[in-house]
Amino acid sequence: MRKPTLEPTDENILDTLAADVLGRNELLIDTIILLNNLEGNFTVALDSPWGGGKTFFVKQLQKILQYCIPDTAKEESVKKLADKAIDRGYAKEKLLIPIYFNAWIYDNLEDPMLPLLYTIADYKEGKLNASVPLRERLANLISSVSINIGPLSVSTKQIVDSLSVGESLIKPVIDQTEIKEKMYAFIEEALEYENSRLLLIIDELDRCRPTFAVEVLERVKHFYDNDNIITLYSLNKSQLVHTVAHLYGSNCNATVYLNRFFDYTFALPLSDKNRSRYIVSSESDFSEGLADFFSDHIIKYYGFSIRETAHYLESYKRARNTIFQESGILLSIYVPFLIALRIHDQQEYEKFISGRFLQPLRICIEDNEDIINRLRRCLETRKDAATKEVLDSFSETYSTIFRQDSGRPHGGVRAIWGQASKEHILELSSG
Repeated sequence: MRKPTLEPTDENILDTLAADVLGRNELLIDTIILLNNLEGNFTVALDSPWGGGKTFFVKQLQKILQYCIPDTAKEESVKKLADKAIDRGYAKEKLLIPIYFNAWIYDNLEDPMLPLLYTIADYKEGKLNASVPLRERLANLISSVSINIGPLSVSTKQIVDSLSVGESLIKPVIDQTEIKEKMYAFIEEALEYENSRLLLIIDELDRCRPTFAVEVLERVKHFYDNDNIITLYSLNKSQLVHTVAHLYGSNCNATVYLNRFFDYTFALPLSDKNRSRYIVSSESDFSEGLADFFSDHIIKYYGFSIRETAHYLESYKRARNTIFQESGILLSIYVPFLIALRIHDQQEYEKFISGRFLQPLRICIEDNEDIINRLRRCLETRKDAATKEVLDSFSETYSTIFRQDSGRPHGGVRAIWGQASKEHILELSSG
């Protein structure tokens, strides 16, 4: 079984950029202009919930900025956006060199300094091997910093020896000022274009161990405070607040603590338009049947993230053919709703299928007048039938199917509602 979510591979990054699947291309351009206009050392936090598409966004950002760098491979699908950014004011004389760092990959280490240094040195294929001065500066810098890389058990001597620089590692630990000077020299060597600046994109910080997440923040704050460096964190800030609170205890104001690391924070939105585009791109033959219409409403009603939407659609698509073949209101309402409720709240799901809690479905339906009108037509009720009258009609079938567990609605409504047992509904909604 394949994963329901797209992996942020180069191919998928480029495809989603070309199709503007989430309607975020304009926001990408705006973000590039914002970053380009920042003066001096600056730290920006891109805040979005888990599954909100942060990694796709920052990697798309990276692709567009890479296109603007001279002497780099050009992806034709990015050209239009790169040209648009330049037309909108992206100043190539203040070139941004984007470097992506996935903090979670190195979560098993105790100190993020070494992987950060290598990520910078290796931002362009072959740069570390091609530039002797850069190799020398990296070796000198590694030699200067006390780095604990935990379970890898690799000494700095082995690292430097592998760079074939031949510099002695037997030297005393030097003070913070000298380390910073070496860091700045290393950055200057890595930034080969005049007036260019480093855009350090740090992703997945909120998924890291509390100690490692805080170590990344502290290391970057103290050693990357250079006017030629802009740091962009991609994170779930509320989750990171919990991480810090867990690490330092209830007496620590985690929000205040985190805010000292970020000069500016902006949220990555997921509007209803974004979700609709995702649904269309995921299932191009979605019709306007009741089940499809209700599914679209449920995704918006629960405010599903991109990842939750993908999981929902994966389960719904497996049940969809059966829903349309067997017809009936029962499957069109109960199956999409139960798929969503299981994703949203497992406890409410358990209460619902036990026949003890119809309220979540009533509220979900009542929230959308178009759903009510469709149900009026399907149930052949008066056009002016009160919402309560339509919703009350669910109580009878819900009680019959889920509480009495007889498997069938009453004979008087069977033809309208369609025939479906509790077991059949649960089987289809189980994904």
